[in-house]
Amino acid sequence: MINTQTHEAIMSTDGMRIYSAQYQAGFVMLDSSRLIRTLRAGGKLTSSPGPTDCNAEAPPAADAEGYCVTALNPDIAARDRSNPPIASEWYHTAVKVPDRPYLLVDSESSGPSSDPNGPPGAILQRCPGAFVRVLYVGDRDYWLRAPTDKGVLHGDLYPKTVGVYGLLEQRFENCTATGHKPGTSVPEGWHAPHDPLVFPNLVITTYYGDGLRAIDITNPFTPVEVGYFINKPVARIRWASYGLIGQPEKKPDGKILQQPSYGPPNILAFSYPVAYNGYIIYADTVNGLYILRYTGPHADQIPRQGICLSGNPGAIKPGSEPCPPYGQTGWNTP
Repeated sequence: MINTQTHEAIMSTDGMRIYSAQYQAGFVMLDSSRLIRTLRAGGKLTSSPGPTDCNAEAPPAADAEGYCVTALNPDIAARDRSNPPIASEWYHTAVKVPDRPYLLVDSESSGPSSDPNGPPGAILQRCPGAFVRVLYVGDRDYWLRAPTDKGVLHGDLYPKTVGVYGLLEQRFENCTATGHKPGTSVPEGWHAPHDPLVFPNLVITTYYGDGLRAIDITNPFTPVEVGYFINKPVARIRWASYGLIGQPEKKPDGKILQQPSYGPPNILAFSYPVAYNGYIIYADTVNGLYILRYTGPHADQIPRQGICLSGNPGAIKPGSEPCPPYGQTGWNTP
């Protein structure tokens, strides 16, 4: 049975849509327009909604009416679920591409763990890991002929994966039953994206054991890497939030002082990247905080002033996605 829970749901800057990553069930576009209209009209959240109210409970059916949030397309089979290549990959974070009819989905996979069938200290890897996907979610029609003849479809009602990005280490021919072939990956390698910062033509995403990656999505069908940063792991760590092994070192009061990791300390780029006055800032949960300057293609899309962050449309001011000058401009429009 697949996991159908919501991992992360992010509202569009105009408040009309919610982009929802449903673990192994795929990506679903939700309609939150009734909720926004209710709030703007001074209506109420009530179980008996009128024209300007809505019911905040979970809809009992996909086509139920009067609820604050519903499926944009009540046909749940219309969701994007492009059959992740391995069972351990799941849909993680969905972020709109500003001012373009596309959406970026970072998938995620499990990291290395101890191999119960191997010798002491043996590591079981996850190969090939997880990938970055570009989905078409525009309100323009496209034609779908196979596997069923559905004719002309809308991208927002029938979102569709059009491009995939992965690393050389993630090639399928590198995989074995216990992980990567020798020499194709470090034993503690964790090849999976986590959280992205998305501009019209540029994605900057944390990628767990592969540091920070910059991806050009000018052509959404062929995402191309245009930059990366891989920090040198520190010699000794105090905490490893993932890849835990062995008994933690504790203080006299019982609080954990240090948690060992699998093998020597590795990198674990984890947080959402944040742009601040043109700099890129992200956190590695093992090694610390990093501040970078990106100078590759489309660097001019990173504003030199202000803060940019994904998934927080009201964090700076209403209408920023992820920051001015991108995204919704008519926030106060009914």
